[in-house]
Amino acid sequence: MLDDLPTPSLILDLDRLERNCDRMIRRAAELGVRLRPHMKTAKSADVGRLATRERAVGVTVSTLAEAEYFAQAGFRDITYAVGIVGHKVGAVAALQRGTGTRISLLADTVDAVHEAARQAEAAGERLALFIEIDSGGGRGGVSAEGPELPALGEAVNASRSLSLAGVLTHAGQSYGASSIEDVIRIAEEERLAVTRAADRLRALDIEVPAVSVGSTPTALHARSLSGVTDMRPGVYTLFDLAQVALGSCTVDDIAVSVLATVIGHNARAGRMLIDAGALALSKDVSGNKGGRTVGYGLVCPA
Repeated sequence: MLDDLPTPSLILDLDRLERNCDRMIRRAAELGVRLRPHMKTAKSADVGRLATRERAVGVTVSTLAEAEYFAQAGFRDITYAVGIVGHKVGAVAALQRGTGTRISLLADTVDAVHEAARQAEAAGERLALFIEIDSGGGRGGVSAEGPELPALGEAVNASRSLSLAGVLTHAGQSYGASSIEDVIRIAEEERLAVTRAADRLRALDIEVPAVSVGSTPTALHARSLSGVTDMRPGVYTLFDLAQVALGSCTVDDIAVSVLATVIGHNARAGRMLIDAGALALSKDVSGNKGGRTVGYGLVCPA
């Protein structure tokens, strides 16, 4: 069967995919949280349906194009988990109105909240919005202890066109962890940051419906998610060598590979040439751990 495929071709192992989805569904149940799987890795409605069979209340995306795709595919609760840009709010509002999908936005500045509110009001649509919390990744979000947080909550509450979806964080630093113990520590820091943020807002009589964390490593290794309502892991559906390096899975859990044809040999250099280059394979430098360099992947038998 593989011999009949043109190369390079993406090969999906359905048994592994289903096993990975079942594993995270069980994990969400163990931790007592809802699941909002991030679909930026799989980018597939079919994978999304497998991942949301149980405990899931929606999906997470990172682009407007992904939001449109999953809304058109019938997903009715979508978290657009990237800081919102004002000129995109009109398109989000139109998508929500046209499909009946609840689309939650994300912001970490008062200016962004005000602009989102203005654009949503102009579009005649009420939108939900998460406040992003920085739990140590240093990429985006406000400190759970900082003065910006109450101002953000009050700005959302004061708007006629926005409602507070909750607080959200992503422990991206977990991908750089050196051990499972390190991931466990980061997972607890992630939990404490977002639950502390929720507590501060609730102390101001601001309702916080969802307390959301995300990342495959912390979802798999957290000791507790007490106070958290949702988790948003994503790469777990397919897994990759970065997760192998972290100890979150084994090579046998990786559900995708690239089929290529050997088109030449270079005996002097000890190399072979295949018909799959950088665009087909992608460079997985995050898997370079423990003295191993994976580069563009591992060579596996067909």
